Amino acid sequence: MEKNTYNIPKEKIEVVRYSSFPCAIYKSVNNAVIAVEVSDGLVALRGRNESREDVIENFNSGRMYDLVHPSDISRIVDLGRSFASNPNGHYFAIYREKLKGSDEYSIIQASGYHAYLPDGSVYAEIVYTDITNVMYENERAKKIFDNSLVAIFDENDRGIAVVDAKDHKLYSCNAALRRIMPPVSIMNENITFEEFFYKDPSKEYIPFERMVDEGEDIVADPNTGNDLAVTVSLTEWEGKQAYIVTVTEHNHKFYDDLTSLPNMNYYVSKGQKEIQHIKAAGKIPLVIYFDILGMKAFNKNHGFESGNDLLRLTARYLKEAFKREFICRLPDDHFLVVTDEEKVTEKIEQVHINILESAKSQSVDIRAGIYKIEEEYIEATIALDNARLACAKVKKNVDQIIMYYEPELSVKYELSRYVSNNIDTAIKNGYIKAYYQPVIRTISGKLCGFEALARWQDPEKGMIWPDVFISALEDTQQIQKLDMAMIEMICKDLRHRLDTAPDTCVAISFNLSRMDFLNCNIYEYIVGMVKKYNIPKGLLNVEITESIMVSDSFIRDEVNKLRKVGFAVWMDDFGSGYSSLNVLKDCEFDELKIDMAFLSSFTDKSKKIIESVVKMAKNLGIHTLAEGVENIDQYEFLKSIGCEKVQGYFFGRPLPKEKVNDNLEVQKINRESVENRDYYDKISKVDFITDKSLAVIEVVNSVLSYLFVSDEYKKTLKSIGTESVAQAEHNINMKVSPMYTVYRSFVQKALESDNMCYSTYIDRGNYMKLGLQCIARQKDRYTVIAILENIEMSGTTQQQEAINNYIRQIVLIYDSIKLLNIKEDYVEEIMSDHSFTNFKKHRYENLASLRKGYANLNIHEDEISRYLAFADTTNVAERIQQSGKGFVTEFFRMLDLKTKEYVKKQVTLIAVPKSDGNEILEIVRDASGDKGN
Repeated sequence: MEKNTYNIPKEKIEVVRYSSFPCAIYKSVNNAVIAVEVSDGLVALRGRNESREDVIENFNSGRMYDLVHPSDISRIVDLGRSFASNPNGHYFAIYREKLKGSDEYSIIQASGYHAYLPDGSVYAEIVYTDITNVMYENERAKKIFDNSLVAIFDENDRGIAVVDAKDHKLYSCNAALRRIMPPVSIMNENITFEEFFYKDPSKEYIPFERMVDEGEDIVADPNTGNDLAVTVSLTEWEGKQAYIVTVTEHNHKFYDDLTSLPNMNYYVSKGQKEIQHIKAAGKIPLVIYFDILGMKAFNKNHGFESGNDLLRLTARYLKEAFKREFICRLPDDHFLVVTDEEKVTEKIEQVHINILESAKSQSVDIRAGIYKIEEEYIEATIALDNARLACAKVKKNVDQIIMYYEPELSVKYELSRYVSNNIDTAIKNGYIKAYYQPVIRTISGKLCGFEALARWQDPEKGMIWPDVFISALEDTQQIQKLDMAMIEMICKDLRHRLDTAPDTCVAISFNLSRMDFLNCNIYEYIVGMVKKYNIPKGLLNVEITESIMVSDSFIRDEVNKLRKVGFAVWMDDFGSGYSSLNVLKDCEFDELKIDMAFLSSFTDKSKKIIESVVKMAKNLGIHTLAEGVENIDQYEFLKSIGCEKVQGYFFGRPLPKEKVNDNLEVQKINRESVENRDYYDKISKVDFITDKSLAVIEVVNSVLSYLFVSDEYKKTLKSIGTESVAQAEHNINMKVSPMYTVYRSFVQKALESDNMCYSTYIDRGNYMKLGLQCIARQKDRYTVIAILENIEMSGTTQQQEAINNYIRQIVLIYDSIKLLNIKEDYVEEIMSDHSFTNFKKHRYENLASLRKGYANLNIHEDEISRYLAFADTTNVAERIQQSGKGFVTEFFRMLDLKTKEYVKKQVTLIAVPKSDGNEILEIVRDASGDKGN
C-alpha cells in the first residue's frame, strides 16, 4: 500500500528521501504533526539499525524523543508546537540526543521552514545537524548553551509547568517536576497536564482556577500519596493565557530542607495545639531544646557536608527515640521535641549515645534543656525560651546532659529583664554608644565606609553585649528605641565630619529591625534626622535582613520608600537564611553583605559559593560586601573575584569614633574622597570572574596601571613574550616602545566613545586584537576595560580572513617597507612596489652607501641632503626616543617609477620593539593627496 504523501510533490519527496543530508518533511494533520518522509542522511545520523519506515513509524507513534535528554523534551515539543501554528515562522532548536548506540549525548541543531502547497496548505522541512564537535571546540558557544534560559528552567529544584488556562494542555515542564511527580504518559504536542501526570486524568487534583494567586497550598499527589506544596499564577504564554504551576515536595516555609523536619515556623504555628493535645490526654507536656555542641570545630575538621550528615543523623535518632512525637529542626545546630514525661530521660540518653558513636569525635556532644509545663496555660514560644535557657546552663556542665528549667538558674533571663527595664535610662544617660567598624574597598584599598554597631557600657552590669540586649529588646518590642537612638548618634557624628573634613566623609550603614517598622514610623524618623542634621542621603545605608522582607508586605513597601528617596538598602547576612534568593528576586537591593558563614571554613567549595554570589550580584547590578574577613588570604581571594568591599577584624574591630582614626593610621588605610566614590562604584561593576582575556586599566596623568588582570589576559601576554603584569605595565609606559603610542592613541579614541572600540596591531610578529571601553572618569584619571586577543593563537577562520584583509590594506596604502639593521649594517626589503617580497633574498649590505645610492636615484635633488640627514642611522634611535612617539616622519619629493615624475611621499622610521634601537622599519607611502606639508 502506497503511503500518504499529503499532496506534497513527488519530486520533493524523492529529493528528501535520497538526500545525504539529515532532514525530514512534516505535515500538520488534525492538530497533530505527521512525519511524511525522512532522508537517508537522517537514518544514518540516528544510527540505530532502523529502516526509513522504522524511523517514520517511531516519529509518528510517540517514540520520537526516546533518546532525547529528558530535560530537553518539553522545550522542543513546545518549540515544535509554536512552529506548527505559525506558517511564516522559522524552526530552530538545539537539544541533546543519544546517537549511534552511544551512551553519551550528542548536541543536535534542528532548523526548518514552511513551504506552501498548491491547495494553500503548508508542510515543513527540518534539517538536522550534529554540532557536538563545533559546540565543544567553541567554548563560548558551549557556555551560551549551558547558561541559557533552558538550563535555568531545567536546573531549578522546584517543579515548574506551563499549562494552558483553557484546556490544560501541557506546554512545558522541567526535570524537577518530572522527578517530584513521575509522568505516566509520553510527552506529545496535545497532551494535557492531567493526562501526562495522573493515572486517572478525568479528575482535577490541582484546582488551577481556584488556586490562582492564592499563595502556597498543600495538595496530595494521587499517585504517591505525598503532600506537595503548590502555587499557581496566571500569565501569558505564546499569546495565550496560561498557568505557571510551581510544585515542591515540602512547604519550605514550614519545613527544614536539610532534615525534612518541621521548622521553627511550624512550631510557632502548631506547637500550642500540640501542648494542649498532651494536656487533654491527662499528661504533663515537656518542651525539650537540644543543642549539638562542637559543631563549629566538627565542620572545620571534617567539612560542612559531614556536618550536614550529622544533623540528618540527629534528626533520624530523634525520630527513632520519640516515635510519632512533635519534632522540629531549629536554626543552626538545634532541635526541639514536644512530648510527655514517659521515659523521657532514657530517650534523650539513647539519642546522646547514637550521636557520640556517629560523630566518632570527643569534640561533639549534645545537651538538652527541658521546660516542664505545669501551668494551666503558657505561650509555646515562652516554653521554648525557658527550655533554651536550661540548655544554655547545662552546656557548661561536662558531666550532665539534661537540665530542667528553674527560674533561679536563668542569669541571662535576669539580665534580659534588666535590659528591657533600663533601655530608656541607658539611652538618656549615654550608656549606649555607636561604635564604628571600617569597610574597605578592595580595588583601591581605601576606607569607603563604616558599619555602626551599638555597645552598652552599663555602670551596674558592665559591658552588656549585643547578643543579650538586642534579643531582649526584640522580645519586649523595644528594639526601635535602640535603633532610633543609634540613627541620631550616627547623624550627629556625620555632621561633625562634614563640618571638619567634608572631602573624606564616608557613608555609614546601620541595621533596622522588623519592629522598627511595626512599632514606629521609622521612615519618617530617618528622613527627619537627615533633615535635622542636614545629612546627604547618600551617606546613610540601611541594612535589612531577609527575614524582615519576607515577613510583611507593609515592611517591604516602607523599605522601598527609603530606597526611592535616596537611601541605599543592603541585604544583611545574605545566605544565612532559607529565602535569600527569593527575597533577592522579589525585592530591590543596592548591596549584598555576604554572610561570614561562607568564609568560616574557606574551602574550595565555600570559595565557589562566594564566587557564584558575587557573579550573580554583578549580573543583577548589585554591589557586594563580605563581612568577617580575618586574614590576608581571605582578603586577597575576595579582591581577586571582584567582591567590592570587605569588613572584619583584619582591618579593625568596632571602635568608638574617638579611636577610629588611630586605627586607620596604624593600618595605613587612607580615606576615600567623595569624588572617588562614584568613580570606584562604576569600576566595581566589572565582572572579574571571567574566562575572557580581560584587564582593568587605570590612567592617571598619562601613566597606565593595571587594577585587575584575568588569568586569560596573563596567558595572552605570555603568548607574546611578556612574562608578568609588571613587565606589561612597564612596556605600555615606556615612551620609546611602539606600544606606548598604540595604547595612548587608542585610549584617547575609547574616551570619545561610549562603546567598546577595537584595534588590530602587530606585536613581536603576533597579530593582536585590542578592545577598549571607558567605564569610569574623574578629573585627572579614567579607567578602561581591555580585551586582548592573540588572533594567531586563538583566531577563527573569519579572524584570519580579517588579518588578510588588513594585509591587503597595507599593500594598498604603503609603497614599500624596509628593515634597517644598524648593528649588522644591512637593509632587508619586506615590501616593494605594493607587494611583499621573499625577505632573505632581498637583503643588501652597507647602509650608508645604500642610503646615498637610494637618495640619488629616488629623491629630488633639492631634498637629497635633508633626506640623508633624516635617514642617518647613526642617530636615528636617539631621535625616535626624543620624539616621545616611538617614530619620526617627514615628507619628500620622490620619483614615481611608473610616471617618472616626482611626487610627495611620506617616509616614517619606527624603532622595532626589544631591538635596543638596532632595528628600524622604514615605511614609505604616497602623500600626494594629503593637504599641507
